Order: sequence, then structure tokens, then C-alpha cells
Amino acid sequence: VVANDMLDDLNISKGLFGVLTAVNTIVGALFAIRSGSLSDRIGPKASVTAVLVIAAVGLFITAFATSAWMLLVAVFISGLCQGWCNPATNKLIADRVPQGRRGIITGVKQSGVQLATFLAGLTLPSLAIWINWRAGMIAYGILAVLAAVATIVLLPADPEVDVVARRE
Repeated sequence: VVANDMLDDLNISKGLFGVLTAVNTIVGALFAIRSGSLSDRIGPKASVTAVLVIAAVGLFITAFATSAWMLLVAVFISGLCQGWCNPATNKLIADRVPQGRRGIITGVKQSGVQLATFLAGLTLPSLAIWINWRAGMIAYGILAVLAAVATIVLLPADPEVDVVARRE
């Protein structure tokens, strides 16, 4: 439902939409290779926050896209988020969850992918029908910003960051 509305609104072909989807996946796959070491370097809280902010930026650019070129920028940015989300959340689990509980927490985290896909499939088309697809993207972008703020407020500082801050 959403893809059809986007295709019509932006006047792009299904083939180009498929290429854009492929770009998103390729960027995610390539960035995933580096994002684990990036998560190690900046810590889990900063990584998860960055992932959420990047997701919001990608969603907002998608919502305001007026051309395939803007959509290309959005899918590239969203690909960075896609490639970083697992390393960031895995780092968070490794640093914050005691051994013996990591397996179940990781399983719950991974099931969140399917739950999020289900909820997006349920709500985004509804928003696209009731309002429009752009409003749906904006709503999801706002949710990502709120999740980033919640991460900043609710998660304690990373121990590595505290050590660095004390040295300065």
C-alpha cells in the first residue's frame, strides 16, 4: 500500500523502487562490517542513540522526498541504520546484561524485528490510507526521535565514556 502511494506520488517506476531497496540493503550490509568496531569505540548507549537518530533522519528525508534522488539519500541513510542496529544492540546486551541472561535477552531483541515489522505493516498502510504515506513516515520519525530521547534519559552512561570524561 505504502510503496504504491510513494511510486505514484514521486512518479518513479517499480524497477527504480526495487533498485532503491537494493541500495538500502547493500549499504546496510557494507556498513555492518564496520559498525561493530564503531560500537566498541563509542559505547552501546551512544551507538543505540545514533542508530535511532539516523533512523529518524532517514524517515524524515523519505517523508519530504520530492524526487528519486532524495529517496536515494534517504535509503542510503536508512541503510546505515540497518547496518548498525544489530551491532549496537548486541554491544548494549554484551555490556549491560549478565552472562546467563544474554541468550534470552538477545532472543527477545531479535523477535523485536518481527514484532516491529508486524506493527509497521499494520499501522503504516493504515496511516497512508487515512492521511497519507508522508504523515506515516513523519509519525515513525517522531517515534524514533522519542526512542532516542528515552535512550539518552533512561540508560546510564557507558563506563568507557565515564573513564574518558574523567581524563579530560
